[in-house]
Amino acid sequence: MQIVRNCIKKVDLGLLLLIVLPLILLSITRLWLFPRLGPVDSWTYFGYFIHPARLLNTGYHYFFSPFINPDTAKLFSPKEVMYPDSRLPWTMVGALIYHLFPPLVANYVLHLSFYYATILSVYGALKYTVGKRSGLIAAVLLGTYGYFIVSQNWDYVEVAVLAYFSLTVFFLTLAIQVKWWRLALFGAGYCYGSMIFSNTVAVFLTPALTTYYFLSNYRYRKHPLLASIGYSVLGLVGVTLFFGAISKVITGNLFFFMPAVRFIFASTKDGYGYSPPGWVVSLNEHQWMWLPFLISCTSFICIVWSSIQSQHKGTLVHSLPIFSVTFLLCVLPSIFLELKGQGVLRIVYYASYLIPPMFLALGEQVSLVLERLNQQIAGSLIAGIVILQIFTFRQLLYRMVGQGFSYSAALVDVQNLMHGTYALVIAVIVVLLGLRLILKGNTTKYKRWVSAKLILVLTLLGFYYCFNFQALFTLFSSGNGAWNRLFYSSIPEDSMLATIQAQNILKEIDPKGQFLFWFNDEPEFQMYSMVFSSSAATFRLIGREFPSINFIKGTPNSEVRTQDLKFQFDKSPKVVLLSQKSNVVQQANAALSSIGFTSNLVSSYDIAQGDIRFKMTIIEVSKKSLP
Repeated sequence: MQIVRNCIKKVDLGLLLLIVLPLILLSITRLWLFPRLGPVDSWTYFGYFIHPARLLNTGYHYFFSPFINPDTAKLFSPKEVMYPDSRLPWTMVGALIYHLFPPLVANYVLHLSFYYATILSVYGALKYTVGKRSGLIAAVLLGTYGYFIVSQNWDYVEVAVLAYFSLTVFFLTLAIQVKWWRLALFGAGYCYGSMIFSNTVAVFLTPALTTYYFLSNYRYRKHPLLASIGYSVLGLVGVTLFFGAISKVITGNLFFFMPAVRFIFASTKDGYGYSPPGWVVSLNEHQWMWLPFLISCTSFICIVWSSIQSQHKGTLVHSLPIFSVTFLLCVLPSIFLELKGQGVLRIVYYASYLIPPMFLALGEQVSLVLERLNQQIAGSLIAGIVILQIFTFRQLLYRMVGQGFSYSAALVDVQNLMHGTYALVIAVIVVLLGLRLILKGNTTKYKRWVSAKLILVLTLLGFYYCFNFQALFTLFSSGNGAWNRLFYSSIPEDSMLATIQAQNILKEIDPKGQFLFWFNDEPEFQMYSMVFSSSAATFRLIGREFPSINFIKGTPNSEVRTQDLKFQFDKSPKVVLLSQKSNVVQQANAALSSIGFTSNLVSSYDIAQGDIRFKMTIIEVSKKSLP
């Protein structure tokens, strides 16, 4: 028995809980780990996963029309590739996993791998710095946070950036804790390079990562500064050469990252069209900013308090809350970019880059109390948080889909009450009343101070719960009209397999990726958009309103549109028609005749997977002969 007890003591129960956590969520619904149906960017990267060489060589070699896309045509030559081709730390990892496993299994392996990389890195970084309990609570809250779950709910590079950032922090933490610090710094540089190569926008996180290591190194270990920089840069060079070699073999281009660099400079020149924000309006309209705003405030308070305390001890660096500083150094560049019109915080998949540093700061702040509690109280608190998070996830899901237990009217009223600014008002009142009761009690000064901090920490967790409640509510009540039906159906799997079926056909008949696309978004689950997007055919589109030749948002004028189509047909006369109807060729000819073109049927393919059925018809467009 003693041997068993010793083995149990050596087992990291927190690590085991975090490994089980996503499996529990998957037992409730698998949909949160499946790519959303429809979004163009997500399914573009899926196309890279299933046919990487084809898309890297052909997918983004667009025909930039000088009529519809004059600015783009000037920026890129017809042989130039676009920025998705440069995001190899995401696309190549996905391609490797899809090569090793069947598609459905590969989806789980890919997303669970990056999910685990994120939450376990946050847990490890906090465990080695502020304590295991705080690391566990922060990782559990992160793993069940609504907007983190949303970030895992597609194949966009957001998934990779969050994981690589967390891994970078973890390796930087190891560098000040272990003897093999040189290897840890190499790993940090490698993961940092993978992060910025996954999305160059993430470079704004660099000051935070640099400051985190310098402060931690000064406090704990004091490795030589130049050596630290050298080993980190060596890791960055290593990842650059590794993916550069892969790119050279597949595409002949060693400098795979240059399209992303050019795109960033081009897009930052004019911005994304966002005016500088009105912050109150932005917080109200963009709910994913609520929790970062709260943690920014608590981080600032912790830094100020530490500064005041250090005046008496003369040890500012040793008392500074490093993760709070790190988080604010992630927030400040985001605000700067917002003021420059980049809209980083108002675009949810960029604002999500703040999620890992936010939960690192949250873990550090709750450690002020949690690490001082006795084992029974701390264990009860952790167990309560885990159960509450899983319960919220499960019950909100069941309420949305109308299965199993549903919320009572009272809980619905609570949810409505906690919505928006009402949550802030109520929480402030709770804090003030709690502090008043504590400070007026007949307790010692020390106990009053500990009790006050406990109330503040519990209130912070209460804020988190309110905001996460709303985030999960948004997740489970949004999406297309059939969202609720997806939770207990085979549609996510069938959609993925149908897309792969269509792409395998296109790989054979269009190896150079030159066919144009023409379809109408008529299916309930946006299948056509998924096939089109996974072909990386953004600029090879006739229209989304078949049989109309207009773009989905209309066109500037018919003359420009006609010139654009003539340009496109001259480059590639073959068109892929996606439809469930049988008379698509006749409909296409009726529309094409208005601009002096006609078409002939080349081939037709039936795509069938489960309940999903549609035709993929190939036509060849030519000029209409004169009578």
